[in-house]
Amino acid sequence: MRRALDRRPLRRCALGHALRSVILLAVVLFLGVVTARPSEILDVDIPNLSHEQHGVPGKAVHGEYEALDAFGNWYEVKYIADEKGFRTL
Repeated sequence: MRRALDRRPLRRCALGHALRSVILLAVVLFLGVVTARPSEILDVDIPNLSHEQHGVPGKAVHGEYEALDAFGNWYEVKYIADEKGFRTL
């Protein structure tokens, strides 16, 4: 006479494998998001001001902004900020 197989350990193994797969997928996705940081840091465009900034935060960034003053004059400033400080170009 054949014995009935106990399937509980098999289910636990399959559940453990599925759980490990989900955790591995979550770690891979998290690392992908962290390492694929966009170079565009800031992009603001409102009626009297626009500002764009690119680079790596905390390392070096460059950008430009335009602003409209009270007399209707537009001003544009291009800059870089890195280990040497903040400088206009």
